Amino acid sequence: MVNVLKVACVAILFATAYAYPRDVFAEEGDFFRPYMGITQGYDSNLRRFNSRETALAATGSSETSDTFTRKEVGVILDKQISLQKLYADISVNDTRYNRNSDIDNDGKKALGRWGWQVGNHLQGNVEASHEESLVPFADYRGLELNQRTIDRRLFDATWRFHPSWQVRSAISRSEMEFSAVSQQRANLNENAQELGVDYLSPSLSKIGIQYRHVRGDRPVPLQVGILLVDNSYDQNELKAKVDWMYSGKTQLQFLGGLVERKHDEFSERDYSGFNSRLNLNWAATGKTLVNISTWREIGGQSYVTSSYILSRGISLGLSWLVTGKVTVQGNLRYDNQDFQGDINSHRVDTYRSSSVSLLYKATDALSLNATLNRSTRISTNELLEFASSGAFLSAQYAF
Repeated sequence: MVNVLKVACVAILFATAYAYPRDVFAEEGDFFRPYMGITQGYDSNLRRFNSRETALAATGSSETSDTFTRKEVGVILDKQISLQKLYADISVNDTRYNRNSDIDNDGKKALGRWGWQVGNHLQGNVEASHEESLVPFADYRGLELNQRTIDRRLFDATWRFHPSWQVRSAISRSEMEFSAVSQQRANLNENAQELGVDYLSPSLSKIGIQYRHVRGDRPVPLQVGILLVDNSYDQNELKAKVDWMYSGKTQLQFLGGLVERKHDEFSERDYSGFNSRLNLNWAATGKTLVNISTWREIGGQSYVTSSYILSRGISLGLSWLVTGKVTVQGNLRYDNQDFQGDINSHRVDTYRSSSVSLLYKATDALSLNATLNRSTRISTNELLEFASSGAFLSAQYAF
């Protein structure tokens, strides 16, 4: 069925591309744009083994590297109708590995958004998304194919009831499921409600406060010995939110405050503390952008034994527009992950990653990308440590 769908999508994309004039697709903010892409990749340690000996024991081969090919076709709709903005991005992809053919997989992505507005003071979004993709090997150590399906729905609204004040609210639901039987205990359904109020300065800076409640339900209980443990929880957050336009080149964003998580069972795993995230966006020159982020927050929703992790980290991103067609991007990331919500043991990981990319806009339709990356993890559990390097070449053509 999936192969038939892919063939049909390709046929529709080519038919659409030749059935309409090119300027139909090119108009900014009002277009229907099919696209297709291909990526060739290499990974020195695809399954994130801690050693060749571990790889040999698990797979019968000490070889850890592999190459893959990923093909993708999709279509973007971007349409403005009076004050309403409609956007959709739908795609399917196919990934095939050279050695690890047992994890060949088909993926899907779909995003639909209605940016609605009523008058000059009330606006918001209605959004839905669906994604099916392979779980990153750093998060999953099993050998069977494990695909993650994530469905999200969101409604938010902002009412600017005064030139200097606005109130905002949001409700959302997300559903996450894993195909591997051993991973289904990490399945998670979350319902969230949010309410906030902001002060808007004449310089377009914002400062506000928000309250958020999250109910997380784990449909499949976790077995610990002879016990079945329900990892469901309620989480309450009270945070300050700041978006400070320091200058025309510098923007500071802060979101931080008190977070409390209470579990339905085993209250000793409950969490209460200060969470925060700070972003600095700096246009150093007309062609150079710098982003620095630092955080201390609980997260991590895809782990079987742990209901949450406390993450402390920092990242640096650079983007340099060398010419009108060539851009160089670099990223560094450090993340200390403390598995405080783990029932079985107290695990602590230190994760580091780096990447550099060269992007070339060959034509208005054709984009090329070359990327090198490196990632490592040091853990209190030696079996979970790894080091990996990768290289990727990709091309995308938008009709």
